[in-house]
Amino acid sequence: MRSIQAWRTIGRSRLPPSRYSPASARPTVNTIGFVSIAPDGALKEQLRPWSLGGAPTEVLVCEYDLPTAEAVLADISAVLQPLAFRYETIVVADGGEALIDTGDGPVLYAPRIWADLGEEERRHPRAVPIRYVFDTQEISALAARLGWRRRL
Repeated sequence: MRSIQAWRTIGRSRLPPSRYSPASARPTVNTIGFVSIAPDGALKEQLRPWSLGGAPTEVLVCEYDLPTAEAVLADISAVLQPLAFRYETIVVADGGEALIDTGDGPVLYAPRIWADLGEEERRHPRAVPIRYVFDTQEISALAARLGWRRRL
């Protein structure tokens, strides 16, 4: 019977089978951790000036595709309770399009679109970034479970 040697490419180096064990290289449940992310609660304060009128203000949630826009909308609507807004998603190829002829309310940009905006568009008074942040309690619990040391 002929033996086949398997080599694993890691980065640019190739390790021989004697130094690489696929079973030991796989993450185990004890080495994998998950933490939640959510829109930064500061978003509520950024939008408060638009919520002071009588009728609910329309808030546009801008994304490149509809499924992601709907997911972001679900995330932010939970954070923005009880502010009175009407939410709409807008799907664009260019984030700057959402600022043209779309009313007076804020345009909330998902992180990947905000990263693609130019400086002038970012300074627009209606342009508001949606920042996602990690749950700090979950990060601390994960760090303790995995034995991470605090960096100074």
